[in-house]
Amino acid sequence: MNPSSLLSFLLFTLSLIVVSHAASSPPPSGTKLYQVVCNDAGNDKDRCLKLLEAYPQITTAKDYVKLCTFILKVAIKKGTQGQNYLKKLMKKNPSSNAIKECATNDYDGMVGSFKSSLSELVEDPLSANYDA
Repeated sequence: MNPSSLLSFLLFTLSLIVVSHAASSPPPSGTKLYQVVCNDAGNDKDRCLKLLEAYPQITTAKDYVKLCTFILKVAIKKGTQGQNYLKKLMKKNPSSNAIKECATNDYDGMVGSFKSSLSELVEDPLSANYDA
């Protein structure tokens, strides 16, 4: 799996986890919200921490809605970057149906779901969770 796809998959997983925490109570004392989310990432916990710690808005988020918002915005940005990378590959390899499918339908759906989740986060967290 290329780094772009791996990052997108991890962001997708994190989005599901973080949106599910949006209505939860605060984390235990001394624990930051993003750490709680990464603890739920199972075997990807260390990669999750490394990824999220690169974004100060994420590591300093004081509530789950803000944390969700920041993570979804990163997911949209990184997903779009990954899609653009795959579209360049598609131009270099026009006969690859797999690259074409991934660069268009798959990434269109993923980025669209993140955008939909972000727009519904405050008013309808359950739908936002479903969309993410």
